[in-house]
Amino acid sequence: MKQTAVNLKHPFVDFSKNCPHPKCGEPLGDARHFCAHCGGAFGLCANCLAANRLLAVHCRFCAQPMKTAVWPMEPGLIAKAEHATGAGEFATVQHAAPYVAKVIASPIAADGLIVVAYLDGHVVVLSQHNLSPLFRFQIKESIAVTPALKDCVLYLAAGSRLYACDLAAAISDQKWKPNVLWHFDCEGEIVQPVLADDRNVYVVTKNDRQYQVEAFRLAVLDAEPDQPQRVWKPQTVGNSRTTPLMRVNRRLALVSFEGALVTLDANTGQMQSFPNPAGMPHPNVAPCVAGERIIFINADKQVCKLNPESSPPGVAFFEGSRDEIKALAANEKYIALGLSYGLVLLDDRGSRLWENADTDQAITVAPVLTDQNIFALTSSGVVFKFNPVTGAALDKRKLFSGSVLTPPLLTQSMLAAVSAEGEVSVLKLKN
Repeated sequence: MKQTAVNLKHPFVDFSKNCPHPKCGEPLGDARHFCAHCGGAFGLCANCLAANRLLAVHCRFCAQPMKTAVWPMEPGLIAKAEHATGAGEFATVQHAAPYVAKVIASPIAADGLIVVAYLDGHVVVLSQHNLSPLFRFQIKESIAVTPALKDCVLYLAAGSRLYACDLAAAISDQKWKPNVLWHFDCEGEIVQPVLADDRNVYVVTKNDRQYQVEAFRLAVLDAEPDQPQRVWKPQTVGNSRTTPLMRVNRRLALVSFEGALVTLDANTGQMQSFPNPAGMPHPNVAPCVAGERIIFINADKQVCKLNPESSPPGVAFFEGSRDEIKALAANEKYIALGLSYGLVLLDDRGSRLWENADTDQAITVAPVLTDQNIFALTSSGVVFKFNPVTGAALDKRKLFSGSVLTPPLLTQSMLAAVSAEGEVSVLKLKN
């Protein structure tokens, strides 16, 4: 490390603008995302602008929470307290193929990172700024469901095994290999996206013909070694396929294809099961949480707004579309339906606001809704930006040529998407 002259009248040396990685520590100069000396990635504290390692919980200088923006799991499973504004104009598109294999799990973004899990068990962590791979690791089993990221720990579901992987350690010591805090063999194969909240991580498993919900405490980073802890014993929710598990306030909820709405207390696992007043869910359109309601499409192509906290559950029915509905997204203001030819937008009461067929292609994955724009990715890899008030298509950009199986991901500065073949594309948004 270069020596720094010390002013004896003011002996404090400000290292806030030096590389935060212990093996480096060199001045960062005008660098914005990467140290020019060691290549290490860093982020800036919003309070004091000190350079910190990615995924840091507190600033190393002012000790304030870093307020890491995390887009932590499958879209729609839990209401988010933070939202990307989606206000930026389309800028440049970057492409990378860090690894070539099939992808059916949604990507995750956090603190300048993009995490992509491949079906063959590889996991690649990239910088969202230049798509350079920071590190890659592999587990033995295939990854068929979307993982979750909470407090620097990546929860990976592979077969019947749940892994808790410390990503922050891989970055902080620059060994570029995550520490597996624990792994646990569940009661059966994990068949739905992993769900994490502030205390626990939850999975839906299938054992023979029984479907169960299992809950574990979040991993503890400082524990050596940490051990997985069940929150409550596995709860059997039925004998048929279910929707992904969702959380609304204190209750977990899912809809079974037996026609039942099942809710569980997130802390105790106490379960209630009701006949689903909305009927069977659509087999190919995932539900989502909007505020304190669950929005899903039933087998009759109706949009259903369900209150899982009432007993019995209340439901409102809206007209969906006479055409086949391919995808759904909702927030507290809008409900968007992806169709075989474009996009339909409803308000929160189910009234149709507009319909746009400019895409000329099917929208088969969930759109991204913000107050200022709506982003929809077509089956051929073209992303459209719509005005939510007028329905006008404001811009479009080709992201990749492959097929699309997972929704795009929006952060404050970019929109990312991964093709079914593993190509990663990032569309920068400029203010």
